[in-house]
Amino acid sequence: MDQTAPESKAGPRGKADRIRDQLLASDLEMTSAWAEALVRAVDAHRLPSRDEVILEKLRGDLYARTQACLKQVGDLTIVVEESDLAFAGRAIYHAATDQGSVPAALYEAGVQQLTLRKGVEPGELRELVHVLRSASDESEESSDDAATLLWDQSFEHIDYTCARLEELERRAPSDSTAGRRSRR
Repeated sequence: MDQTAPESKAGPRGKADRIRDQLLASDLEMTSAWAEALVRAVDAHRLPSRDEVILEKLRGDLYARTQACLKQVGDLTIVVEESDLAFAGRAIYHAATDQGSVPAALYEAGVQQLTLRKGVEPGELRELVHVLRSASDESEESSDDAATLLWDQSFEHIDYTCARLEELERRAPSDSTAGRRSRR
């Protein structure tokens, strides 16, 4: 009768799979915390009575989480879905409602991905937060969508990918954002 533990039957491949799964879980936890920090910072900038001390703390938290992510996973590529932000094929942030949400504002403008690269500065993150606030704030009367606002910033360490015009027209032919051009 074989008394070998099931773990050893899996062999090196099973162990490698477990290690990979643990690393992915760690990356997902870290990027999820980053996405929450991003959305908290965006939401805080919408408040009419913004306390600068609190805003600075939220921006500092976002910067620290961004640096930790970049150190652990390298370039941080976030996939934009209609109600979600995703990393490595998994949702890391889900907006309960599309109305005024960061994912919806990006998605509606045709932004498919955001990538933060090593070297991103606090000022770039601050501007990203302002872009996302402006794009997702339905009370703000701006004719520019998220893709246009991102283009206007000319970020050095933040890239984005947008859907082709044809894809936007197929997705929502009556959507007024379909005719807007974007950087990539």
